[in-house]
Amino acid sequence: MVTFITYQSLTIENKRQLAEKQLHESKEKYRSLLESSTEGLILLHNSSIFYSNNFIQSLLHYSGEELQQLSLSQIFSSKEEIDFTQITTEKKFKVLLNDKEGKITEAILQFFRFVFLKRKVFCLLSAI
Repeated sequence: MVTFITYQSLTIENKRQLAEKQLHESKEKYRSLLESSTEGLILLHNSSIFYSNNFIQSLLHYSGEELQQLSLSQIFSSKEEIDFTQITTEKKFKVLLNDKEGKITEAILQFFRFVFLKRKVFCLLSAI
């Protein structure tokens, strides 16, 4: 009986470790895909930036950590008021991107939501 319980425990632990490894590999593949994108990408959770790819960081001259400290209004400006908390479907906006050096660039902002790592996430893609 003890042998059976020990065997079952080891089997369960091996399955858990395999699932954890596969999840880690999946996250890394997804991160590589996001990083290699030729479009600026920002992920939002609770109206705060929690991820930005290299393209948008280079374009705006901010590091990922610096972008996480900024409000969206410091990065984007638009002729129309954009309330990101009220958007429920995919939307596109013409915006101005404000970089760290004060340079302004016109862009199209595409906004949509999805679930990522068990979080409701909003994605902002900028096409210039």
